[in-house]
Amino acid sequence: MQFFQIIWHTILSAPWFTYYLVIKYVFIGLTILVAVAFFILLPYAWNYGKVPFRWKNTPRGRRELKDTEVFRRRWEEILKNSESAPPESLFYAIGEVDILVDDVLQEMGLPGEHLADRLESLNPEEIKSLERLWRAHSMKNNLANTPGFTLTEHQARVVLGDYEAFLREIGVVGH
Repeated sequence: MQFFQIIWHTILSAPWFTYYLVIKYVFIGLTILVAVAFFILLPYAWNYGKVPFRWKNTPRGRRELKDTEVFRRRWEEILKNSESAPPESLFYAIGEVDILVDDVLQEMGLPGEHLADRLESLNPEEIKSLERLWRAHSMKNNLANTPGFTLTEHQARVVLGDYEAFLREIGVVGH
């Protein structure tokens, strides 16, 4: 019993204010260290795992294009044929380049039944020309499926330019 009285007397006579201040400043110091470490490491954490080119939902089995020469030759053939009898040849070229882009994305292993499904797999933050590609694909669909839909020669060339911007960005067509 005397042991507990000694402990109780020690607790009551201890300089609590001194202990309080020591504990308080230790916690403040630790908080400051954690905050400084957080702000120093934040830029590294922000960029961790970023790659220069990636897909929104990385599909299994996605492959990088190893041989772009075949696609580049097809693109050049489409451009050459588009000059033969504008504007009809330009409309035909739009359909052909749409198929070319679909083949490129299939070769890369993007999933989907149609080109639009594969375009959904692309990350708009990584592919700067993706909006232009969607617009071009929409024009191609209108040409193919909407009776009476026509484009001027200038509009058709803009659509081909939108496809070309995408092909350049992914490295199929040289700069």
